[in-house]
Formats: sequence, structure tokens, C-alpha cells
Amino acid sequence: ILLRSAAVAEYAGGTPQQYPSRYKAISSSTYITRKAPQTLIIEPEHDSRVPPGGVYAFVGQARAAGVDITLATIPFANHTFNFYAAGTIGDQACLTITQNYLVHRRILA
Repeated sequence: ILLRSAAVAEYAGGTPQQYPSRYKAISSSTYITRKAPQTLIIEPEHDSRVPPGGVYAFVGQARAAGVDITLATIPFANHTFNFYAAGTIGDQACLTITQNYLVHRRILA
């Protein structure tokens, strides 16, 4: 998953053409393996920091590699929807999704 190009270029110290190995190192898809643990991704659909398309692509790549991955989307939410808005409907949804995921997978009783 890569963030907006300007932010990534600043973080990586240049463009993908200048530093392809840096971009490979910071891309989460580089590390996808069948041995990955069960994974839950909660994605705000209007994320301005991490574009949802990159998240959806990562989930597709992980599934193709055999990872047991679950994607839950939060409509109308932005990147920090459950950080600055504790107790809101979005925050409650995130907590409920997480709890249901953990209980369903018998990670939490």
C-alpha cells in the first residue's frame, strides 16, 4: 500500500524511478506470504492519506497468495475516523467489527 505520491516521495527521498529498491522495501505487498496470520483490515472508504484503491489491491494480492484476510469498509469515513472521533458511530462500528472478527475466529472469547 503506498500513500499519496508526494508524501511517499518525501519519505523515500525521491521517486520510484530514482529509488526502486526503497519503494519495494516500504511497500507492504513486498512482504505478502502464505504464512501471514489471519488479517483484518478496516478501511475508511474516503481515506485521503492511504487511497482505498491501494488497500483493495493489497487485499487482492494477499488473497491470491493464500492469506486469510478480511476487508471491512467504513462508508463516508476518512483516515482518522476512529482516532479523533472516539465514541462516534464510526468508532463504534470499528470496535464492533474488530470484536466480531476476533470472536468469530475464536481469538477472543
